Amino acid sequence: MSFNLLLEIKSALVDGLDDMRLCSAAGLLVPPAVYISSLPPKRKDRVAGTPVQGEHFPFVVLRFTDGEDTEAEGSVLYVRLICGVYAPEEFEDGEMDVFLLISRIRRLLLTKRTFGSFSLEFPLTYQVGDDEERSQPHPFHLGAVATKWRGPHPEFLFNQGGELGG
Repeated sequence: MSFNLLLEIKSALVDGLDDMRLCSAAGLLVPPAVYISSLPPKRKDRVAGTPVQGEHFPFVVLRFTDGEDTEAEGSVLYVRLICGVYAPEEFEDGEMDVFLLISRIRRLLLTKRTFGSFSLEFPLTYQVGDDEERSQPHPFHLGAVATKWRGPHPEFLFNQGGELGG
């Protein structure tokens, strides 16, 4: 897997989502934070000593899921972008916010299509979880974008000095 791909996607999302404002658990309108692999650990409430719920919302987590190398077609990497929003008011608001975030991500990815030495391939799939699939109930809402990337074999990613390139 090329960690460079995740870094390039993160950079594009940080820039491309900077003007989007979604509700945080603190009640502020903020752009979604973008993380690689997972959310940071939860802080503990100073008084209650329990984890602070929703402190990282809104967010996008970039997670490498799997990949394969083929002799003829190079490397294929699958990256899932997990989206989370906080919407304390109406359930529909949360679902709409997730869909808007996913739509913005789709537009950014489909506009650029090439990140470093990797190119986005179709199909680009996305989902907003329903009640059975949801790992966190209202006011937390989740969705995801599944991506497929094609690039060169790993040996082509290394420069002559043996260091990771492109």
